[in-house]
Amino acid sequence: MAIILISIIALAGTTFAVFTASLTGTKKVSIQTGTLDIVFNERNRINLTNAAPVTDAKGQEGTPYTFTIENTGNITAYYTVQLNADSANTLDGKWVKYRLTGDNDYDSGVQVVGTQPNGSLQLVPRQSLTVDDTVTYQLYLWLSNDADNSAQGGTYQSKIVVSSQSN
Repeated sequence: MAIILISIIALAGTTFAVFTASLTGTKKVSIQTGTLDIVFNERNRINLTNAAPVTDAKGQEGTPYTFTIENTGNITAYYTVQLNADSANTLDGKWVKYRLTGDNDYDSGVQVVGTQPNGSLQLVPRQSLTVDDTVTYQLYLWLSNDADNSAQGGTYQSKIVVSSQSN
């Protein structure tokens, strides 16, 4: 029985070797490497609990959630920023408004968080960050003045997710 099993394994290995090919091209392939190192610093929590409905102007007077993205690597980084809602939220996103501003002149304007199918909202589309560059964002979050009684006592919590790549 052991001889049959060894023969089958040897035959499978031999069969694989028959179909393995090595190809050599005539063009040169160039690979550039570098270090992609993004540092993400956050300063306070994203939490909207028992908030009273306010106007857009008043909502932007509150203390923003501030975070910084820094490229400490040696190649340009490309990043996106998302807001991921907590699954235990009791406040409907249709009543939550936000404005994201950055010291790189980014300004989302006043937006509604809404209800995202996967709980993730893209705040910043793909941006580049050169070596040794830093960008700081401020996220203002408030309960819309249009919120009805269903928003009373609700909680909205989320987190920032920064995704980065080299190109």
